[in-house]
Amino acid sequence: MGCLKRIVVFIFIFILMGCSFNNKPNHTNPVVDSSMTNESTTNDAEDADVQREVIQKSNELKTKDIAEEYVISADTLSTYQYKNDPHISYVNISEFISFMEGGIVDLQISKDDVMTISYSFEIPSSLMDYFDESTYTYELTIDAANDHISYNDFDMVSSINTETITQYETDLVMSDFHITDDDPSLTIDLSLYDMEIVKFEDNYYIPIYLANLFFTGSTINVYEFNDDIYVIDDFSDYTSLTNQFDDHDDQDASHIKIHTKNYLALYFDYFYGLKEFKEIDTYRTVLENYQFEQKDTYATLHKEVERFINHQEDLHTSVVSAGYMNKDFSPSQNPGDKLSNYINAYNSNRCYNRTKEVDYRTYDEAFVLEVNAFSLETRELLKPAMEAASNYNDIIIDVSCNPGGNIVAVFELLSYMTDEELQLSYINPATGGKVTEFYETTNNDFLNKNFYVYTTGATFSAANLFASIVKDQELGLIFGEKSSGGASAITYTVLPDGALIVSSSNLTMVNESEEVIEDGIEVDLRNDYPFNWHEKILDLTNLFSDSSDVMVDQAYSSDFITYNFNIINNSEEFTNHQFKVSVYDSSTDELIYDSLFNLNEFIYSIPKIEGDDLYTVEVSALFELNGISKREVIYTDELDDHSNSFNKYATEIQVDQKLIANSHTHEDLDIFKFTVSEEGLYRVLINEEIKYNHIVYDQTGNLVDTGYDFNLDAGVYYLLASPERLGLYNLSVNRLIDDATGHTQINLQEGVTYHSVFYDYLYDEESFELHVLEDMIVTFYWNAKPGNFYSIKKSNGEFISLDSYRIDVSDDLTVTLEAGTYVVKLNHSNVIGQVTLTTDATTDFVDYSGELSVEGTNYGDLQVGTNSMEFLTIWDRDIYYIDVTEEQNYMFQHKGGRVHYLNLDGSVEYLFYNKLITLSPGRHYFLFESNDFELYKNIDFNLIIDQDLNTETNKETLVLDQEKTTLLSGSTDIDYFDIKIDQLGTYELIMDSFSNRGVFNIIDSQGNKIVENKNEGTFIFTIPKGTYTIEISTSNTRRESISLYVTDSQFIDDALNTHYATVEQYEVIKMGFSNAIIRTINYVGDIDVYVIHIEESDHYQFHLHDSEMKMKYLNQDGEWVNVNPEYAVYLETGTYYLSIVGDSQYVVGYEKGETE
Repeated sequence: MGCLKRIVVFIFIFILMGCSFNNKPNHTNPVVDSSMTNESTTNDAEDADVQREVIQKSNELKTKDIAEEYVISADTLSTYQYKNDPHISYVNISEFISFMEGGIVDLQISKDDVMTISYSFEIPSSLMDYFDESTYTYELTIDAANDHISYNDFDMVSSINTETITQYETDLVMSDFHITDDDPSLTIDLSLYDMEIVKFEDNYYIPIYLANLFFTGSTINVYEFNDDIYVIDDFSDYTSLTNQFDDHDDQDASHIKIHTKNYLALYFDYFYGLKEFKEIDTYRTVLENYQFEQKDTYATLHKEVERFINHQEDLHTSVVSAGYMNKDFSPSQNPGDKLSNYINAYNSNRCYNRTKEVDYRTYDEAFVLEVNAFSLETRELLKPAMEAASNYNDIIIDVSCNPGGNIVAVFELLSYMTDEELQLSYINPATGGKVTEFYETTNNDFLNKNFYVYTTGATFSAANLFASIVKDQELGLIFGEKSSGGASAITYTVLPDGALIVSSSNLTMVNESEEVIEDGIEVDLRNDYPFNWHEKILDLTNLFSDSSDVMVDQAYSSDFITYNFNIINNSEEFTNHQFKVSVYDSSTDELIYDSLFNLNEFIYSIPKIEGDDLYTVEVSALFELNGISKREVIYTDELDDHSNSFNKYATEIQVDQKLIANSHTHEDLDIFKFTVSEEGLYRVLINEEIKYNHIVYDQTGNLVDTGYDFNLDAGVYYLLASPERLGLYNLSVNRLIDDATGHTQINLQEGVTYHSVFYDYLYDEESFELHVLEDMIVTFYWNAKPGNFYSIKKSNGEFISLDSYRIDVSDDLTVTLEAGTYVVKLNHSNVIGQVTLTTDATTDFVDYSGELSVEGTNYGDLQVGTNSMEFLTIWDRDIYYIDVTEEQNYMFQHKGGRVHYLNLDGSVEYLFYNKLITLSPGRHYFLFESNDFELYKNIDFNLIIDQDLNTETNKETLVLDQEKTTLLSGSTDIDYFDIKIDQLGTYELIMDSFSNRGVFNIIDSQGNKIVENKNEGTFIFTIPKGTYTIEISTSNTRRESISLYVTDSQFIDDALNTHYATVEQYEVIKMGFSNAIIRTINYVGDIDVYVIHIEESDHYQFHLHDSEMKMKYLNQDGEWVNVNPEYAVYLETGTYYLSIVGDSQYVVGYEKGETE
């Protein structure tokens, strides 16, 4: 009947809460406890004198209660000195129990040959059906003669705490429980651990550390410190204690070390929940492998304690504090595989970025609920998240970064996943007892949801239990990686030397197969991080679809639409599958029809829909995967009054007549049939508008064209209409008749002439073909509506200017046209009727030639410096030439106009402003064009010869925090700047240019490029003291100005970025996983470089606990070699540089490996 009290008061909900401390006692001023002599039953005076020397009162400790959930009202506690063990504080058991009033229940004490301590409680009426008696009594006996402590039910030791001040409210209701206790009794022989129970004058005394173990319950510890006794619970703020720790000169631990060793053996034999799981007979034997006897200082003693603790390879078990005798002690990380795997998963999943206990995010197809811890606040935090989740059929519970917490919070979350009883099973390995509890749930709004659980190696403890129950009760599909385990609730204890440890308790969780879940929970679907959540959700929600071929044929008749389904599943993982066809009213979600099919091939018919109704046809696969029932939609279709297919039952529309239809959804397809009796141009209109893109197919289903105007031969066609907007729309197919096709011909004459065209319908295309017999200046006038545009092209399709593709009809345009043929096209979209073009042409002008020819001589003379050019009209083009005597770089600067370089092969090169061009000796031709309506008559073009004064031998000086501007001539120019760095640090280089094409290098005094080919912007780097050269260049072919600025960075880098500094300036990583360092990539582009010293040629295994980080080492040939943490590498004796790149925090270390 063990564990009954825990069940009744539900105290096991506090699982991973808090920590506590102990210290070395003060044994000054021993006195005889005269107050105890009246209780003596010894009549012999001489014997009494001897006995008084056995136990002496040593101190009256003042109470300091810093417990949050308990109130200890006692002001003091007496401690005693035992003559055979003078260095340990003893307590009177009766006095200690009285002292603990308020923290433990009222214990009854009786004494005869042994001391008996007990308490009874009434079984609640709601549980009477499960027990034969109305009360239950816990009892322990203390036998000083044999140094035995015996329990009738060992669960008493963790069940004597009173209720906490704060009470947790929950809707969870225990509906049943089963208890299996073959024999809950237990006897502890303290003599096996060299511990004594001292009986003196009918009183019983034990060391204070044993009293703390046996008589404070599972959530309280007491801590003796100087003249005070601190009362601490699992919710305390310990800084009020630890802040008083100070340095102690006396570090002699020789008198306490064996007590610590023996206490560890006792504690791990009876109070450690994984002893049986680890198949250990007794920890007395295990501890013989450690050298406690040789540890004479507190520092070495605590290192040996930690070595023993770490060897348990239990993430729940560790040294929390060494206490006030070794306050500067820093616990090292457990070097085992479990911690390594946990850290790797923690960093790989970027768990350090998760700051909320409960968070969520949504995707189109699923809801992802992050539960990053389990606490007493989880219940309230879940409510708004689950309210949002109610709108989704697929819910992913992400516990990938959940290290555990409260068991009750686990059940609060589980209660959303089922309406069946939830089961919790746990054992007490010390007695073999097992308890299974059953809880009813009340959150039944999610019963038809598909649940998935995401776990990783960073899923631990209570989160591990959550995954175990999900798997046992088949509540959801688990994917990701195997969790890290953590089977037991944790408990704290104080060692005799003052250290505090936390460990796995005797409250140990088991699965439905009664297996301890310490090694983690296997997943149903393996998935390594990182992954794309969108893709992963598609994978999870389409498990059946992805492994199946769903073949559907539709057949139409005048009254029915018939579906012929053939579903072939290619996986043997899915069992018991059925298929359900459901037909819903799409506007109300009302179920109209449904049928269930057990075969893979089936036929389903639906009456043809009339009117504006829209139905959704949905086929779901019902199946089991790893015992988990799932429902997955594998096919959907929308049905309305218009066909979705090209068939004879498609709605027919008459040419030049309107039809009213309804677009129900954006996915709704409306296909219509129409007949063309006469070849011609046909236009599709929706709501009298022509801006939509429709699709027309011929009678055999071949695509004819897309758009709104279609040239069609006589025949039958299908139209897929695209209304774009939802709701009712009118549709028509109209024949268009054009009175003219092709260009309207014009032989351009001097003087004013008029030319007309007629637009028969909206978007009718009309144009003029102008034949210009000799060079003319022409002015164009239009009577078209403002807001329309026209273009002028040459007969070869080229525009007469880059700007002549879009000319506003409201502007009177005068241009120079050389002899030739031109097309003038008006984009007249919003008018039906006649439009007139008026031209006014003249040949009376003189101009430079705009075409380069062998015989041509009518060119201007181009000079270095300013060239003032006059143009007759906008887009007038004149050729100039220049004779060059020596090869040099040239560039043009000008406001307005364009410059082109004319190659003798006829090709043309456009010269941007400040663009460099190299001219060799000889004559060169340039074409100048006016393109500015305001400045076209007179434009200055400045021709400049480029000269570079900043060279590698003539560097400029750059000063920290002072901006510098330089002028680059083009992509071949490089400018150089020297900068002096006075101290090792992190700096920012900020470079800016108009083109954003700047590139720079940073070179040290030895010629090493420590920063290479970096694009302009802000770049952060860490370098040592020294003088450096910064090289600036650009990929821009034009001349441009670049600004440069170097300043101290706000970032503090963990390491240098390069391997060119002296070895002494680098952080050294020492061999051994315990020497691994935790650092961070601090900014974009950061590279962290370290040094390792290899003292012995051997194979070495490197650890980098983040899968996205990359690591290299520089070998002795000066080559960087990639390091794969999965393999060992052979390194000769010597010093190596190690570089780390990535974007997050990382842990890096190395140790000797076995294979290459």
